[in-house]
Amino acid sequence: MRKRLTVFCIVTILIPFLFPSAAPAQRCVSVLPDTTVVTTDMQFSLDVAVNDPVDSLMGFDVIVGFDRSYLEVVRVKKGSLLAASGYATFFGWLNEGCACDSIFVNGSILGNTVDGPGTLFTITFKALNLGKANIVIRRSDLRNGMNRTLSHSSENALVIVEPPIGSEASSWSRVKALYK
Repeated sequence: MRKRLTVFCIVTILIPFLFPSAAPAQRCVSVLPDTTVVTTDMQFSLDVAVNDPVDSLMGFDVIVGFDRSYLEVVRVKKGSLLAASGYATFFGWLNEGCACDSIFVNGSILGNTVDGPGTLFTITFKALNLGKANIVIRRSDLRNGMNRTLSHSSENALVIVEPPIGSEASSWSRVKALYK
């Protein structure tokens, strides 16, 4: 009897290790790419995307922050994830034209949902000054077809603004240093 109890206890302890359950994927809203190097006065785009599986996404609210002494928002475009639904969508950049250090973007699919991963929206920036600027997701809310919040995490990005490489002879040493 005691042997049976001992064997039962050992098997009970080992079963979870022998047959691990698949944990659900954690959704993540990310700014992509995570590091971008640009020169002053250059325009460049970053995607804000759900880069893990998401089921039944109906809408989102995202606030993206940045340092406006280094970057200026030129435009914000709807991403491919909303368009993939085949249904009418709502998309708005609510503080357009504001000299703010953040943008508030809202999007939804009217009458349906979509599964991801995919791009929620794309932000085009203009680099203003030399230095490093963080692109931070200050707040994000993903909603499913029942208007319930979908749990997720967020990942930020870094933009490095460097001086442009000139074509005069003195700049060639810098070009060579980049490719060593």
